[in-house]
Amino acid sequence: FQAEDGIRDYKVTGVQTCALPIFGWDDSVPLATLLGSVVGDAVEVARAAGRPVLSLSLPAGFVSEVGDGWSAVEGSFVMERGVEQWSTPALPEGTAWEDLTVAGLPEHYAALKAAFVADPGTMIPPFPTFADVAMASDPPVRVLRSRGVEVGFARVTLEPARLGYVASVGRVPAEKGRGWGPIVLAEAMRVLVDRGCTRMRLGVTASNVAAVRLYQRTGFQVVESWVTWHRAVENA
Repeated sequence: FQAEDGIRDYKVTGVQTCALPIFGWDDSVPLATLLGSVVGDAVEVARAAGRPVLSLSLPAGFVSEVGDGWSAVEGSFVMERGVEQWSTPALPEGTAWEDLTVAGLPEHYAALKAAFVADPGTMIPPFPTFADVAMASDPPVRVLRSRGVEVGFARVTLEPARLGYVASVGRVPAEKGRGWGPIVLAEAMRVLVDRGCTRMRLGVTASNVAAVRLYQRTGFQVVESWVTWHRAVENA
């Protein structure tokens, strides 16, 4: 599990939640048993960090096993496609891609938080942790600048078996409706293909209809459905 803030294995977000680290558990262990073993520690972490909500993401098939006290707040999809050709939108004049730099970290962090603050399934760590992860990213985080200002971004990761993961693509809210979505997605896909990936995967909240439709138009298909659950720390 990936630690955030150096606080054990629980992710503390920049908004209000503390996410439980139960990805990839041994499915021979009942989910209720697993939750019982980690909720206590998660509550301590959440209280210490001032986070009032516990967050949990699970495949949709486990809905009946979550138990009392948890509320479903968001559905999400895992989508995949191959690396067959796609159309790459032309960049507008005055716009260019560049690798994220140390100097650009504060602006990029603000853009990332603004883009995903309303997404209950997105975990954004505090700035020091974010900066370390961002600058260590391989391939580097890509930043789209229009006349010197960041308007979009694309971050990808390389998984085993030549699978590439689109970790985050987005644009700043002020740029909504200007057609950046296909441009940032195409850049993420280009980077993955250049690094030898033969399959591409991404995650998206089900309520983000515009993004789901964009991914479908670009050839991505839903392969898994997930649900994000919340539970108040005071009731845990």
